[in-house]
Amino acid sequence: VASRPRSNTAMQYDEPPSAGRIGRRPPKEVMLTGHTNRETAAGGGSAQTDYTARRITYDNDYGYKETRARFDEQVPLLDGAVAVELVVSRAPWSAVQAAVNDRVGPTGFVAMARIDQGALLSLSGEALDGTLYLVGNPIVASDVTSGDPAAVLYVPFRVAVYRDTSGVHLSYDHPSSVLGSLDSAGINEIAIELDRKIQLTAEASCR
Repeated sequence: VASRPRSNTAMQYDEPPSAGRIGRRPPKEVMLTGHTNRETAAGGGSAQTDYTARRITYDNDYGYKETRARFDEQVPLLDGAVAVELVVSRAPWSAVQAAVNDRVGPTGFVAMARIDQGALLSLSGEALDGTLYLVGNPIVASDVTSGDPAAVLYVPFRVAVYRDTSGVHLSYDHPSSVLGSLDSAGINEIAIELDRKIQLTAEASCR
Protein backbone atom coordinates (compact mmCIF):
# COMPACT_ATOMS: atom_id res chain seq x y z
CA VAL A 1 0.00 0.00 0.00
CA ALA A 2 1.28 3.44 -0.80
CA SER A 3 2.89 5.27 2.09
CA ARG A 4 0.97 7.87 4.05
CA PRO A 5 2.07 11.50 3.92
CA ARG A 6 4.18 12.94 6.71
CA SER A 7 2.36 14.08 9.81
CA ASN A 8 2.88 17.79 9.11
CA THR A 9 0.52 17.79 6.13
CA ALA A 10 -3.17 18.62 6.34
CA MET A 11 -4.12 16.07 3.67
CA GLN A 12 -5.15 12.66 4.90
CA TYR A 13 -5.10 9.61 2.63
CA ASP A 14 -7.87 7.07 3.02
CA GLU A 15 -6.60 3.87 1.41
CA PRO A 16 -8.63 0.77 2.26
CA PRO A 17 -7.13 -2.47 0.92
CA SER A 18 -9.43 -2.44 -2.11
CA ALA A 19 -8.13 0.98 -3.20
CA GLY A 20 -4.44 0.10 -2.98
CA ARG A 21 -2.46 -1.52 -5.74
CA ILE A 22 -5.07 -2.96 -7.99
CA GLY A 23 -3.17 -5.20 -10.39
CA ARG A 24 -5.51 -6.30 -13.16
CA ARG A 25 -8.69 -5.38 -11.28
CA PRO A 26 -10.34 -2.02 -12.09
CA PRO A 27 -10.38 0.60 -9.37
CA LYS A 28 -13.27 0.50 -6.96
CA GLU A 29 -15.98 3.07 -7.66
CA VAL A 30 -15.40 5.98 -5.30
CA MET A 31 -17.94 8.61 -4.33
CA LEU A 32 -17.19 11.89 -2.59
CA THR A 33 -16.70 10.47 0.88
CA GLY A 34 -14.30 13.03 2.26
CA HIS A 35 -15.27 15.88 4.55
CA THR A 36 -14.06 19.45 4.63
CA ASN A 37 -13.23 21.39 7.76
CA ARG A 38 -12.26 24.99 7.19
CA GLU A 39 -10.55 26.95 9.91
CA THR A 40 -9.67 30.61 9.54
CA ALA A 41 -6.64 31.92 11.40
CA ALA A 42 -6.97 34.85 13.78
CA GLY A 43 -7.12 38.05 11.79
CA GLY A 44 -8.32 36.24 8.68
CA GLY A 45 -4.84 36.06 7.17
CA SER A 46 -4.99 32.36 6.27
CA ALA A 47 -7.34 29.40 6.23
CA GLN A 48 -6.83 25.69 6.72
CA THR A 49 -8.85 23.04 4.92
CA ASP A 50 -8.65 19.39 6.01
CA TYR A 51 -10.01 16.78 3.62
CA THR A 52 -9.65 13.15 2.66
CA ALA A 53 -8.10 12.12 -0.65
CA ARG A 54 -7.96 8.71 -2.29
CA ARG A 55 -4.93 7.48 -4.18
CA ILE A 56 -5.32 4.89 -6.93
CA THR A 57 -2.29 2.81 -7.89
CA TYR A 58 -2.11 0.38 -10.79
CA ASP A 59 0.41 -2.43 -11.03
CA ASN A 60 1.27 -3.62 -14.51
CA ASP A 61 3.37 -6.19 -16.35
CA TYR A 62 5.20 -3.68 -18.55
CA GLY A 63 8.60 -2.16 -17.90
CA TYR A 64 9.03 1.44 -16.82
CA LYS A 65 9.89 2.83 -20.25
CA GLU A 66 7.10 0.93 -21.96
CA THR A 67 4.55 2.02 -19.38
CA ARG A 68 5.59 5.61 -19.81
CA ALA A 69 5.44 5.31 -23.60
CA ARG A 70 1.96 3.80 -23.42
CA PHE A 71 0.82 6.64 -21.16
CA ASP A 72 2.34 9.18 -23.54
CA GLU A 73 0.20 7.71 -26.31
CA GLN A 74 -2.92 8.13 -24.21
CA VAL A 75 -2.01 11.58 -22.92
CA PRO A 76 0.05 13.52 -25.49
CA LEU A 77 2.33 16.26 -24.24
CA LEU A 78 1.00 19.69 -25.14
CA ASP A 79 3.84 21.66 -26.69
CA GLY A 80 4.45 24.64 -24.44
CA ALA A 81 5.17 26.77 -27.50
CA VAL A 82 1.56 26.27 -28.61
CA ALA A 83 0.21 27.67 -25.35
CA VAL A 84 2.68 30.57 -25.44
CA GLU A 85 1.68 31.47 -28.98
CA LEU A 86 -2.00 31.45 -28.04
CA VAL A 87 -1.34 33.76 -25.10
CA VAL A 88 1.01 36.12 -26.96
CA SER A 89 -1.38 36.43 -29.89
CA ARG A 90 -4.34 36.92 -27.53
CA ALA A 91 -6.15 34.21 -29.43
CA PRO A 92 -9.93 33.95 -29.11
CA TRP A 93 -11.19 31.15 -26.89
CA SER A 94 -12.46 29.31 -29.96
CA ALA A 95 -8.85 29.09 -31.19
CA VAL A 96 -7.75 27.70 -27.82
CA GLN A 97 -10.50 25.11 -27.97
CA ALA A 98 -9.49 24.10 -31.49
CA ALA A 99 -5.80 23.84 -30.55
CA VAL A 100 -6.55 21.66 -27.53
CA ASN A 101 -9.06 19.45 -29.34
CA ASP A 102 -6.49 18.81 -32.07
CA ARG A 103 -4.00 17.48 -29.53
CA VAL A 104 -5.92 15.55 -26.87
CA GLY A 105 -5.62 11.79 -26.49
CA PRO A 106 -8.42 9.20 -26.70
CA THR A 107 -9.93 10.18 -23.34
CA GLY A 108 -9.67 13.92 -23.88
CA PHE A 109 -6.51 14.60 -21.87
CA VAL A 110 -3.21 16.27 -22.63
CA ALA A 111 -0.12 16.48 -20.46
CA MET A 112 0.47 20.11 -19.56
CA ALA A 113 3.89 19.09 -18.24
CA ARG A 114 6.02 15.95 -18.06
CA ILE A 115 8.78 15.98 -15.43
CA ASP A 116 11.36 13.19 -15.44
CA GLN A 117 12.22 13.42 -11.77
CA GLY A 118 14.32 10.27 -11.91
CA ALA A 119 16.79 11.79 -14.38
CA LEU A 120 17.78 14.49 -11.89
CA LEU A 121 17.33 12.65 -8.59
CA SER A 122 19.39 9.68 -9.80
CA LEU A 123 22.41 11.97 -9.74
CA SER A 124 22.34 11.49 -5.94
CA GLY A 125 23.76 8.00 -6.56
CA GLU A 126 20.48 6.18 -5.92
CA ALA A 127 18.81 5.22 -9.19
CA LEU A 128 15.20 6.29 -9.59
CA ASP A 129 12.74 5.65 -12.39
CA GLY A 130 9.96 8.16 -11.86
CA THR A 131 8.05 10.61 -14.06
CA LEU A 132 5.42 13.10 -12.93
CA TYR A 133 2.73 14.32 -15.32
CA LEU A 134 0.35 17.25 -14.97
CA VAL A 135 -2.73 15.93 -16.73
CA GLY A 136 -5.88 17.69 -17.79
CA ASN A 137 -7.68 19.62 -20.45
CA PRO A 138 -7.63 23.44 -20.49
CA ILE A 139 -11.21 23.57 -21.77
CA VAL A 140 -12.44 21.48 -18.85
CA ALA A 141 -10.17 23.42 -16.48
CA SER A 142 -11.95 26.61 -17.53
CA ASP A 143 -15.27 25.11 -16.47
CA VAL A 144 -13.82 23.97 -13.15
CA THR A 145 -12.09 27.23 -12.25
CA SER A 146 -15.16 29.25 -13.16
CA GLY A 147 -16.83 27.41 -10.29
CA ASP A 148 -14.00 28.24 -7.87
CA PRO A 149 -10.66 29.87 -8.78
CA ALA A 150 -9.02 27.83 -6.00
CA ALA A 151 -9.39 24.81 -8.31
CA VAL A 152 -6.17 25.88 -10.04
CA LEU A 153 -4.49 23.96 -7.21
CA TYR A 154 -5.94 20.69 -8.54
CA VAL A 155 -6.35 21.09 -12.30
CA PRO A 156 -4.30 19.89 -14.03
CA PHE A 157 -3.93 16.92 -11.67
CA ARG A 158 -0.87 14.77 -11.05
CA VAL A 159 -0.18 11.30 -12.40
CA ALA A 160 3.04 9.43 -11.64
CA VAL A 161 4.70 6.51 -13.41
CA TYR A 162 7.42 4.96 -11.28
CA ARG A 163 9.30 1.80 -10.40
CA ASP A 164 9.87 0.44 -6.91
CA THR A 165 11.07 -2.91 -5.55
CA SER A 166 7.76 -4.59 -6.38
CA GLY A 167 7.51 -3.42 -9.99
CA VAL A 168 6.23 -0.57 -12.14
CA HIS A 169 3.17 1.43 -11.16
CA LEU A 170 0.91 4.24 -12.32
CA SER A 171 -0.58 6.31 -9.53
CA TYR A 172 -2.86 9.30 -9.10
CA ASP A 173 -5.17 10.92 -6.59
CA HIS A 174 -8.83 10.58 -7.53
CA PRO A 175 -9.77 13.99 -8.99
CA SER A 176 -13.15 13.93 -7.25
CA SER A 177 -11.55 13.36 -3.85
CA VAL A 178 -9.36 16.45 -4.03
CA LEU A 179 -11.79 18.69 -5.93
CA GLY A 180 -14.45 17.66 -3.42
CA SER A 181 -12.65 19.83 -0.86
CA LEU A 182 -14.01 22.89 -2.69
CA ASP A 183 -17.63 22.06 -1.76
CA SER A 184 -19.07 22.83 -5.19
CA ALA A 185 -21.80 20.63 -6.67
CA GLY A 186 -20.93 21.79 -10.18
CA ILE A 187 -17.25 21.01 -9.76
CA ASN A 188 -18.06 17.64 -8.20
CA GLU A 189 -20.06 16.67 -11.26
CA ILE A 190 -17.14 17.46 -13.55
CA ALA A 191 -14.71 15.72 -11.19
CA ILE A 192 -16.62 12.44 -11.28
CA GLU A 193 -16.31 12.47 -15.08
CA LEU A 194 -12.57 13.10 -14.68
CA ASP A 195 -12.42 10.04 -12.41
CA ARG A 196 -13.96 7.95 -15.16
CA LYS A 197 -11.66 9.25 -17.87
CA ILE A 198 -8.42 8.86 -15.90
CA GLN A 199 -9.48 5.30 -14.99
CA LEU A 200 -9.88 4.49 -18.69
CA THR A 201 -6.53 6.14 -19.38
CA ALA A 202 -4.76 4.19 -16.66
CA GLU A 203 -6.26 0.88 -17.78
CA ALA A 204 -5.20 1.49 -21.38
CA SER A 205 -1.69 2.34 -20.24
CA CYS A 206 -1.19 -0.58 -17.86
CA ARG A 207 -2.96 -3.51 -19.53
